[in-house]
Amino acid sequence: MSKKKIVLTAVVLVFMIFSGLWISGIIPIFIAKQVAVNYTKKINMWLEYKDIVYTNHFDCWNVVFIDKDNNEYSINVASKYFPFNVIYDGVYQSSLINSIDYNAPIPKRNNSENKLVNDIAENKTINATVDITTVGNWDVNKVNIIIKEGTLTNESATIIITDINDNPISWGVDFLVEVKKDDKWELVPQKAEVTWIEIAMMPNESGITEINCKWTEMYGKLESGTYRIVKNNYSQQYDKVYSEPFIID
Repeated sequence: MSKKKIVLTAVVLVFMIFSGLWISGIIPIFIAKQVAVNYTKKINMWLEYKDIVYTNHFDCWNVVFIDKDNNEYSINVASKYFPFNVIYDGVYQSSLINSIDYNAPIPKRNNSENKLVNDIAENKTINATVDITTVGNWDVNKVNIIIKEGTLTNESATIIITDINDNPISWGVDFLVEVKKDDKWELVPQKAEVTWIEIAMMPNESGITEINCKWTEMYGKLESGTYRIVKNNYSQQYDKVYSEPFIID
């Protein structure tokens, strides 16, 4: 066998081994762990790595750390085969929760805010262009939700939430889907109840948050029609924000 063939065979063999390690998850697990560990080095507290597990529903690696008191914190790294992006910081979220003053007086709402809250309680359709400013000067008018190009199927879609408020908020992973019938929006009937994991998706420096919405467990495959995704904002008076309409053929 010539030297050239030996080198080519070796390269192919190395490539096959590397591909096998990547597809099997061994390399992605190592990368996700290192990304999370490096991320925690920026946090001003002692943390020790404990475990890592892949969460299929959110297409991310959940890397668990513990502090000196054995409290657990999760750092989520997306995605399964290319885990380079930290999408959730459990340490930061815990600090936010601990900083809340539950004895602080609740700000009074004006008439338009009261109307909006009442409409939401009665499950009336609220448009994302409602002229209202909520607690902390967070304005729903400054939030836009679109479908990421190339991600829409009858089983799922990735939404891009753009929040241009001075202090963009984080978002939960829960959502609902509405369908347009006779020029009216209605909730798609659920085939099963879904238990949502309580994590918050953090916006990047530009106020943009990407969330993968898989609805097959709740609704199955969507039939042909016009739909939109409904997101609840739990940190600002329970406002509902709607995505741009999308069509399933």
